[in-house]
Amino acid sequence: MNKWIASIIFSFALHFAILLGYDLSSRNFTEKVDKKLQE
Repeated sequence: MNKWIASIIFSFALHFAILLGYDLSSRNFTEKVDKKLQE
């Protein structure tokens, strides 16, 4: 039972980390695009 709960928590943490990393990288990308458009 504990292994099952741990695997679910690990899965959620992994997905959250991937989504957070993607959000940060896409935000940096949009900032770079905005700077190029402003030049």
